[in-house]
Amino acid sequence: MSVFLLQNNQHVHQILDDQESAFYVLTWSALCYTAHSHQDDVGPQMKPYNEVDVHCNGGVEGGKLKRDMIQEPLQVIFHPPALHKLIDDLHALFDLHYPPLSVMSYNDVHCLWKARNTRHLQQMQYCDGLVRIFRE
Repeated sequence: MSVFLLQNNQHVHQILDDQESAFYVLTWSALCYTAHSHQDDVGPQMKPYNEVDVHCNGGVEGGKLKRDMIQEPLQVIFHPPALHKLIDDLHALFDLHYPPLSVMSYNDVHCLWKARNTRHLQQMQYCDGLVRIFRE
């Protein structure tokens, strides 16, 4: 599930949420079923996929660890290299969707960040951004 859906009950489900979910399914599957640099200790890499915070009022949210995972450099090297490139390219695409928290705290900087990434953010609203990466 996308970070936006996990962190905002008012967010309207969009195609981008499905694309982000597909990214998590791909990385989870790659961690479980392919060779990679963290084979001996996959536990810490799996935490973002299992994060859920249940509130006393019955509400459920999460996504902080997924957001951190997207905003940090890729920690795992996947094998074969083509799989690693695919995951790395998708990682970079979704990193553009979530501005760093430091950027969000300053209005002017957030506007500059958004202006610089407008083309990529617009591509993500349609399937072609994700399809283009898979084709490459």
